[in-house]
Amino acid sequence: AMSESSWLLRAQGAWLALSRLGFARAWEAAITQDSAAQALRLSAARIPASGVRPGLLAMALGRSNPALLVECLLVCGANPNATMAGAVPQSWLCAAAMLGKPSAVNVLLTQGAQPDGNGAFGQTPLEACFAHWPKEGPNQDFRLCVLLLLEAGAKVRSDTVSNMPLDEVVF
Repeated sequence: AMSESSWLLRAQGAWLALSRLGFARAWEAAITQDSAAQALRLSAARIPASGVRPGLLAMALGRSNPALLVECLLVCGANPNATMAGAVPQSWLCAAAMLGKPSAVNVLLTQGAQPDGNGAFGQTPLEACFAHWPKEGPNQDFRLCVLLLLEAGAKVRSDTVSNMPLDEVVF
């Protein structure tokens, strides 16, 4: 026969496991539905985001208000230096810089993301941003990403400086 304290511990463990699963699903719904209002409610209620799959973090960057979703996730425990799994693992900051999302880059840096964290193929976020710099059309968002990264202390490695259009950032 199971003692009362043993039963209670098992019940608490089961509740915790279920609640974590529910928390992750709630965040998943907010991100996949691009619901800023739902993300704000989850954040205000301090619903833990630590169980959110890294792929969902990447999905948040592609939404209409990535900075808001990113900030809500970070406030609730998502790791700003998380590595997103996939064909080519990379940091969340690297992905934001590569996509030219300055508001998300700013939030991640403010919340402790490492400006030189490795990304795809060993690139830093700065190098990833330059690698995806638009050849034509507007590049203001990419310019802002570069400036934010440099301001946060990102290093320009001498072996990659020739591939960076630094003159486009400065002028």
